Amino acid sequence: MKLNTAWLQKYLATPIPHRDMVDAMPRAALEVEAEAELKTALEPIRIGFVREKTPIEGAPGMFATRIEVEHNSQLTVLVGSDHEVQVGWGVPVALAGTVLPTGKKVTAGKFHGVDSSGMICLDGELGLIARGSGMQWWTDESLLGKRFIDFCLVDEFLIELKVLPNRPDCLGLLGISREIAAIFGVKTTWPQFQAPVSGNGQPISAAIEEPTLCRRLTVAGFENINVGQSPAWLKSVLLTAGMRPINNVVDITNFVMYESGQPMHAFDLDQLAGRKIVARKLKAGESVELLSGKAIDTKYGSPLVIADAEKPRALAGIMGGKAAETAEGTKRIALEVANFDAVHVRGNVKTLRRIDGSGGTDASYRFERGLDPNAMLDWARGRAYSLIVDLAGGKLIAAPTDVYPQKIEPRTFKLSAERVSRLLGTAVDAGKIKSSLGALGYNVSNDLTVTVPTFRVDVNDPVVLAEDVARMIGYDNIAAADRPSHATRGQACLPDRLRQAVARTLASFGYYETKNDPLEAETRTSKWLGAPDPAITLSNAATAEMNTLRRSLLTGLAASAQRNVFRGASRIRLFEIDRTFKELPGKWTLGGIVGGAARQTTWRSPATVDFFDVKGELEDLFAVLRLGTPTFSPARHPPLRDGHAAEIKVGDTVVGYVGELDPKTIKIDRLQYKLAAFEIDLTPLEAAFDQPATYSATAKLPPAVRDLALVLPISTSYAAVEALIRKTAGPVLEQLDLVDDYRGPPVPQGRRSLAMRLTFRDPHRTLTAEEVAAIIDGLLPPLKSQLDADLRT
Repeated sequence: MKLNTAWLQKYLATPIPHRDMVDAMPRAALEVEAEAELKTALEPIRIGFVREKTPIEGAPGMFATRIEVEHNSQLTVLVGSDHEVQVGWGVPVALAGTVLPTGKKVTAGKFHGVDSSGMICLDGELGLIARGSGMQWWTDESLLGKRFIDFCLVDEFLIELKVLPNRPDCLGLLGISREIAAIFGVKTTWPQFQAPVSGNGQPISAAIEEPTLCRRLTVAGFENINVGQSPAWLKSVLLTAGMRPINNVVDITNFVMYESGQPMHAFDLDQLAGRKIVARKLKAGESVELLSGKAIDTKYGSPLVIADAEKPRALAGIMGGKAAETAEGTKRIALEVANFDAVHVRGNVKTLRRIDGSGGTDASYRFERGLDPNAMLDWARGRAYSLIVDLAGGKLIAAPTDVYPQKIEPRTFKLSAERVSRLLGTAVDAGKIKSSLGALGYNVSNDLTVTVPTFRVDVNDPVVLAEDVARMIGYDNIAAADRPSHATRGQACLPDRLRQAVARTLASFGYYETKNDPLEAETRTSKWLGAPDPAITLSNAATAEMNTLRRSLLTGLAASAQRNVFRGASRIRLFEIDRTFKELPGKWTLGGIVGGAARQTTWRSPATVDFFDVKGELEDLFAVLRLGTPTFSPARHPPLRDGHAAEIKVGDTVVGYVGELDPKTIKIDRLQYKLAAFEIDLTPLEAAFDQPATYSATAKLPPAVRDLALVLPISTSYAAVEALIRKTAGPVLEQLDLVDDYRGPPVPQGRRSLAMRLTFRDPHRTLTAEEVAAIIDGLLPPLKSQLDADLRT
């Protein structure tokens, strides 16, 4: 929000020094994002003299001028019709490349067939409030090439304000001046006006079909309108604010909006069917063409529109329509001033941005933050009525129509000096509370019952009132004091401790943690996961690519892997711990993607990570954190490759999946190696993690180690072999390792050879060779009968 502070001073009875006013603005919920002293910012502007002026064919009101800015050196500048320019005048000229304080950059280019390399500047374009005709000019040739600031008194400042979202009352000069006046203890001098005399004509009818979306709708008809250019002062204040003057009627609506914070719209009354406006939703088959040229229909949903008796004419709270716009030739207007639901307007703005990239408007920016349907709306429409009579020659046809189904009443809160003092940490008496809040527009009784004006939409708790008292006192005036406190012992909750332990352990394995957005496109996850559970979609998503809560971490991890591959990574070791949302409130999940070199490249050719490496690391993770003994069995789980995926069980509970990513489903460009992935639900593991660690004594007796080679069908999984051996061998089998998996001659086709190393140990005595041989001999019959396994000779 750009603002010339000289304009703001007009609303204060006592002038406030510029520096003091700017320094106080943070106390008024305003952040000063940029500040320009115009005397310095306008230093590049030079005085150039017009030597030639030629009309441009086919462009009424446009002229090509030759301007001398340096002696014996002229440049061509295109001039519009906003202000008269005469040959022989010295005018303010900005050369191409100059950035004006209002933010406009002067560029060189061809316009209407004319190569223009500069710009003749109006007062408003320079950030100045208009002096006289709205453009400075001289006839003294000695000023040729001189600095503009040396011959024009410039003592103004231009600032850019950021208004906090909870303070829409400060989106107009009245609200800002109210805050500044309260801080400095001065009076405001808001413009005074009289209600225009109403004619005896037929009033314009108005109706609200959606009272929850349009709380109040007013309309007034004016005749004898003379549409033309606005006076210089009005155009200049709009230009300083970054608005483009259009015509006097439209400029009045924009000016009053900037002044009061209340948007409004003027329709061409003769284009409104039935002399009627209705606030209703857009119906199927209807569309409205906006002033921007964009046509809105029901593919955007059912937004609230302002319609006449036949069809929609404007998108409520955002933009008017072309069909009934106020333009040259308009003789009668209908001025609509209304209050629309902030959430609905915000939703429509986001829908437009999501579909075609168009954003909101100055009007929607205010409506979507919440506006006052009472005093400020009444002030704004009264001010606009007065200006239309004064500046456009309008005559009020009949008394304005005001539809207000359920009046919004002010809220009230009961304060006490004791509570306010406790909240602020300093003694505040009732008199100070009353005077402070009264200066801000509150009605405060002697017993500190506070009636909150409806322009303060943010006040929903007495604590906000205490904060306003603190702002008026001044935070710097509240002494800091030590507070008695006691140290407390904090402890993370069990799920958080588990997540932290998993992250630390994987990091020690060489993994890197990543974080991805929990929102994604619905089609993306559906494609990757086959036919997943129904998606949880957002009703008011920012973009189509971020409209669904993710159901898997692998989508985001794959995107992270793709970025690493693009940057030439030879190995991928990424994990993420976050919520997935097959249902609300979601569950904590561990996901990971691994691929490439198994270790950093050395002089040897590095091994490549495969499924078994990842399986082993997960077994180590479960062992280190005492999460139970995981078992792995073949399973189908998109997007893992069929035949290369396994489900992970702890006991009888499936806790996750691990396997090789299917490159047909998850395509990663430039990838030169296979990727393995895993996804584990952490919730079932919390109980085991919470169990205390138990001590196991170091074995004191020697082990007995035997090798066993079996020939069995390829279709028989190693997991089945291991489970049967452990079950048959009993507790003396301490460890079982797979040494070799061989396929080929002399092993028959369709079979493979598994070589295993078995470690036996009894904690109480040394096992004899005969006992170990008996155990080995006891393994062979069940292996043969149940798994068709033969001893390899």
